[in-house]
Amino acid sequence: MTFALVFISGGILATLYLWGAVRLTDKLNSMRIGQNPEILAEKTAKNAPTENQSKVDNQKQHNDEKSSSHPATYLPIDTTLPPIVETRVFNNGIATIVNVGKSPIRDIQIDVSDHTVDKVYQAPGTDAPPPQVTGSSFWSSPFQVRLKTLNSGQRDQFDLKRMAQWNEIPHSQEAMNAVSPERLDEIFRTFFVFRFTFRHAITGEKYACYRVHGSYLEFPSQIDDNVSQAGPPSVLRFRNSLRNVLIETAKLRYTDGAKEISCD
Repeated sequence: MTFALVFISGGILATLYLWGAVRLTDKLNSMRIGQNPEILAEKTAKNAPTENQSKVDNQKQHNDEKSSSHPATYLPIDTTLPPIVETRVFNNGIATIVNVGKSPIRDIQIDVSDHTVDKVYQAPGTDAPPPQVTGSSFWSSPFQVRLKTLNSGQRDQFDLKRMAQWNEIPHSQEAMNAVSPERLDEIFRTFFVFRFTFRHAITGEKYACYRVHGSYLEFPSQIDDNVSQAGPPSVLRFRNSLRNVLIETAKLRYTDGAKEISCD
């Protein structure tokens, strides 16, 4: 028992002795490094950043300072470009105009003329000559005038039911029988051409575009805006020629120098 206690006590003393020796050695080494300039310089060099790393850090700091002093800028929108609009004339007599471009427009007005053609259909599979206008009439002044400005994305609408002398299509067979075939044929051969004009709100330049609609409401005609343009090639060519001859006839009336643009 006595021998075991002596052995344990000796082990503890040996451990304490070794721990003290290691601490003393570390302290002496620290003092040696601090007093030796070469060792101190070598250690400092190891901890110092490399030349490339310094350049990267300096560039990053420069970019951060530049970014904070010069915030991001965006090129302004060129609002002097020609306007881009979409117009529609619906079977309920309502017309709409939407400014889908970036340039503002103002002084919107609508003129109307009616035209009668010699035919509105052709025999399937044939390429007959295009229809010819046999009669036209024009209003002496524009019916609708809007002085307000439409900025990008804005729209306006017009009630055309009082603007033109719309023809009425009978809704029942009895009423249909009361109208002569000659009168019905004339109604179907008559079309309105609506001329939309407006000015660029900044440059003052005047622009014009055209829409064609049958002379009656509620029932679509073959060249209305809201009628699907589908069919055999000969039928599509006839529809295009009918629309073109009506618009070209209406254009002869106007001499205000407005630039023509598409409003599809």
